Amino acid sequence: MRMFRISALADYALVLMTHLDTTRVQSIKSLTVSTKLPYATLAKLASKLEKHKLLKSKEGRGGGYLLAKPPHEITLRAIIEALEGPIAPVKCITHPGACQFEKGCEVKPRWKNLTNDLIQWADSYTLRDLVRKQ
Repeated sequence: MRMFRISALADYALVLMTHLDTTRVQSIKSLTVSTKLPYATLAKLASKLEKHKLLKSKEGRGGGYLLAKPPHEITLRAIIEALEGPIAPVKCITHPGACQFEKGCEVKPRWKNLTNDLIQWADSYTLRDLVRKQ
């Protein structure tokens, strides 16, 4: 059962992003060494994160990726949603009408509250928080 877990890809995206900064371009090849993640996985993640404007790419010789914004401006929510879509523990929150029991459901308002709490929590952490030494 997948109880409130982020996917492996979202987890790997967090690992990738903690190895980048806003000034130094790093190639996927060099990132495979530092993150120990497979090249194909990193290439897929970098492309997706770039589409969501969390990473920038530089093409050609010396090309690679770097953060599109400072770490304190990139939230955990932005990273998770770039890979998994909107944070919502149940489908009816993001897809009204997806559940045959939705009309008159007494639990849905509580799911909305929980969803808001999860979003607020994910917005309260930034990439800087993740790389900060304990």
